[in-house]
Amino acid sequence: GRVDGHIVWYHDGVRNKLMRFDFDRLHGTAVIDHRYANIRRYVDVDIKRRPGVPGHMVVDAESRHLYIADPGNNRVLRVNPDSGRFLRGAQCVPDECYPDNTNYTCLDNGTMYSSAGECAASECQQCSRDLSNKYQCYAGYCRADVCAGEDEFGCYTIYTETGDMFEYELWGCTEYEVFTTELASPTGIALDGLGRVFISDYDSGVIHAFDKTGAKLASYNAGVGVTGLEFRCAGGECTLFFVNALSKEV
Repeated sequence: GRVDGHIVWYHDGVRNKLMRFDFDRLHGTAVIDHRYANIRRYVDVDIKRRPGVPGHMVVDAESRHLYIADPGNNRVLRVNPDSGRFLRGAQCVPDECYPDNTNYTCLDNGTMYSSAGECAASECQQCSRDLSNKYQCYAGYCRADVCAGEDEFGCYTIYTETGDMFEYELWGCTEYEVFTTELASPTGIALDGLGRVFISDYDSGVIHAFDKTGAKLASYNAGVGVTGLEFRCAGGECTLFFVNALSKEV
């Protein structure tokens, strides 16, 4: 989900958390530059991915609420992303994150050794050197090193940019509620601008219309595998477009 400007909402399927990316200044394609990005992880908002079923998000610009399809938990959430508070930062100094490291890790079982010979002597089939660069810090996996951290909020990757133009923060005490649990596999979400929320159900193939209190207004059978929804309006009339992932049709 995204809003006007540079803010993009993202479901971290590894940590099962809601993420907010504020690309304060966009750079070109194929460029890795964290200096102008502000990242917020909502540690209270748990979302569970379901393989093969996308969980879409949509922003209600009027109320500033974020609607999230949570197919892994069979529900739709409504989040007030402006609520809550800063908990702490999630950054580190590069010299602390990536010291010279000649250790080796056995990829068969994750055991760490102080040298290649020690690893080979263990009859390990895949010995990998822990190089002192950022490419050894795998996102989403907390290992016994300083590249990643693990606490009561779960696993997160520590980023290295420490300038004032970059922020990576953990955000908590966020207000949110379950909007509906009536769908077995909610996936697509769209707002029509008239106070109605349209949600598609992947398993049943039905698109449901709700008002903002969560009351169901109508249903339409679009076929099993229905996913993304989007309204296009022109001349005072709006048309709802939908995608069927199984038939590969719009």
